[in-house]
Amino acid sequence: AKAAEGAAYTFDVYADGSYYEVTVDKAAMTYSINKPFVTITFETNGYATVEAVTVNKNIAIELVSPENANYIFRAWYADAEFNQIVDTNYVPTETCTLYAKWDEKVTLTVVYGNGLEDVVLNYGVGDTTQPKEPAFTNGKVFDGWFLDAELTQPYTPGVIEGNTTIYVKWMESSPFYGEWAGANIYGSSTNGGVGSGGYTRNITIDSNGKMTGPRSGQITDD
Repeated sequence: AKAAEGAAYTFDVYADGSYYEVTVDKAAMTYSINKPFVTITFETNGYATVEAVTVNKNIAIELVSPENANYIFRAWYADAEFNQIVDTNYVPTETCTLYAKWDEKVTLTVVYGNGLEDVVLNYGVGDTTQPKEPAFTNGKVFDGWFLDAELTQPYTPGVIEGNTTIYVKWMESSPFYGEWAGANIYGSSTNGGVGSGGYTRNITIDSNGKMTGPRSGQITDD
């Protein structure tokens, strides 16, 4: 389309990793090139110090993740009410302030017992806990989480609101507990003969010695 008399146009130009605004004045038959900059200020609620930066407009920058001994950093937001989260690879379009969202750090202490070391897991308030169930150990298997050493208050992993300690309940187990694979488990082949070899069958034996799979039954110590 033909440009109007006396009109001036501004174009967005990206070159060599930078952003420029090129303004063309038709009447004066001139053009100007401007590399615009914007300033980003960081509000951390006093939990960390992040210096303001002045950067090229419309060019992505990697936002820092501040740290605090007592609080866990969650994300940067474009508003103080934490409604509009921004990507860590942030593209600034104007001078602005970004707001850091924090949650208090809390711990989940897992007392395993049965010869295993305790474990301390770090979370932020509002996180969902994911303690690891222990494997078969010293002839016993995991039988639940509890909030007290007397094992009277069951615990279900979920949202954590404060420092918490949980305890593992163990139960005696069949020494054959676990999943087993191999033809020698049964001592016979698929055709009823002995030792044809090369055919693998899988069975599962629970903590009470109950066997399930191609063959089922009860394992005893006899």
